[in-house]
This record gives sequence, C-alpha cells and structure tokens, in this order.
Amino acid sequence: MKKKKKIYHIELNLVLRDDLSYLIHHRLEARDRKNVHLIAPASIREVNGNSVLVHFDGWSDNFNYWADINDLDFRPVGWAEYRKEQTAHRTTEDDYKNIKFDPPKDYYKNNAKMFTWEDYLKENDLKAVPFDTFTQY
Repeated sequence: MKKKKKIYHIELNLVLRDDLSYLIHHRLEARDRKNVHLIAPASIREVNGNSVLVHFDGWSDNFNYWADINDLDFRPVGWAEYRKEQTAHRTTEDDYKNIKFDPPKDYYKNNAKMFTWEDYLKENDLKAVPFDTFTQY
C-alpha cells in the first residue's frame, strides 16, 4: 500500500482594487518594523496603487512607511488583543504571546481609562479599515 505525501499549501488572496483611496484616514493595527513584537494603532495616510502609507497614531511622520495593502504586518483593529487571548492558555513558545499592543503615544496622558478600539474610534469619529480588506483571514 502506497503512502500519500502530505502537501501543505498556503494561499493568499491578493487585494487588487482599482481605487483604494476610500481607505485614507481609516485605522488598522500595524507592526512596528523596528520592533517586530510591537503592534500599534495606525492610519492610512496616502494610497498609490496597491501601496499605502501607514502612520502610527500619536507618533511623528518619521515612523511612517509604505507597504502593499496585502502586507502581513497589517491587521484589523482588535487583532492583537484577540490573538493574545487565543494563545494565553498555550504552554509552548508562541510568537503571539510576545506581542505588545502599544496604544497611541500620549493616549493615557489625555485619557485615564484603558484603551479599547471601540472607544477610540467612537471618541475620535474614526473608521476602521474594513475586515474584508485583510485577505489573509
């Protein structure tokens, strides 16, 4: 009897849209490329084809970076908290256990309560990048 070989395949559905300008000023979670375990609230500042300029909320423009909208460093709002909850019970080393979510700079100086995406978006009249934009989920 022949054994079947298992083949693992990961497929990313790439978002290719005619116009992504509707995403300007929308919020998402983005990985800090200088500190890969840091995830922070960010906004899309500009769009050029399938590339977006990401700005970390509360930080200077020196930290902005361009990346493809399909970049795996971009996540929907609430992703870091969700992943941390999902992996909290695991005893093995897990990359997600090391993630630190960093609220916008000076958030606690102006606001005494804990950061939640729901409150942050509502209080500042902001919109989240639609979930279906993140094709890796």
